Amino acid sequence: MMKSTLIKDLYGEIERLKNKVYAAAREKNGVYIPKERYYQEESDRKAMADQIEQMGVTIENHQKKMR
Repeated sequence: MMKSTLIKDLYGEIERLKNKVYAAAREKNGVYIPKERYYQEESDRKAMADQIEQMGVTIENHQKKMR
């Protein structure tokens, strides 16, 4: 799978999850998750966001080299 496709998929997944959270907040129907799980998921999300950023920079650098 190409990095750009992976990045698009990850951004799409992040946006989908954000929309679900916003909808749950508006409708006031959320779920309870333990603190440890929340912190782990937040950590994972931040790590994925950093990875996406790094992949984007790598793609830009490769595209510049190809020109």
